Amino acid sequence: MPELTLRSYLQNNLQSALNQAFPALVYRVKPESFYLCRTGTADLCTPVALQISSSVAIPAEQAARRIMTHFPWNISFVQPDTQLEQTLQNGFINFRISAQYLHTCLLDNAKVEPLSARHSILEKTNAVIKYAEVKSPGVINGNPELLVEQEEILLLKAIALLDTDSVWNRSSAVLFTNQIAAIFERFYLKHAVFTESIELTYARILLVRAVHNRICSLLNKAGINDS
Repeated sequence: MPELTLRSYLQNNLQSALNQAFPALVYRVKPESFYLCRTGTADLCTPVALQISSSVAIPAEQAARRIMTHFPWNISFVQPDTQLEQTLQNGFINFRISAQYLHTCLLDNAKVEPLSARHSILEKTNAVIKYAEVKSPGVINGNPELLVEQEEILLLKAIALLDTDSVWNRSSAVLFTNQIAAIFERFYLKHAVFTESIELTYARILLVRAVHNRICSLLNKAGINDS
């Protein structure tokens, strides 16, 4: 994985940017300050500017713009938006996860030996993994850039965003697991993993392995052996 996780990168750098923008303000940006964004144009959002606007006596949109002028964009984690054309919306600060981070998360989760846990969807991921081991023994090097279908992109984002750093309790682990499982079910029904293209097949095998390990890691961290 990258030296920092996505959330720690956002937390640390947003805190630094806020301190520079409002040096007299005492406010701590927390890991749970970032939420999954439902706008379709961003992946994570934070209401930090809305929460501090009364303390700094300026509108939230203005506070957000002042904060983000000090924010260090890093394409290893998020898609840079230096003009803040998509970052600011109704006082919220929005972030789009970068393709580079999506691909890094996929490869890091896929290269780990398959973990173990109990969940109905893992019967399907296990079947794909075992069949792939028979058909293509050894290391599989797939190209994440070939994963362009809607369900594939949603899975890439789920693997990156719904990680163990985001698990606050058992219920959140179950929620994240079920969200990933639902997306994988749609992918599994709509797209063949093993195709005539060996390159696409390898990429999808990596995706399945990453989904499998992400679900297992979520369940194991929460101490859930069955679902």
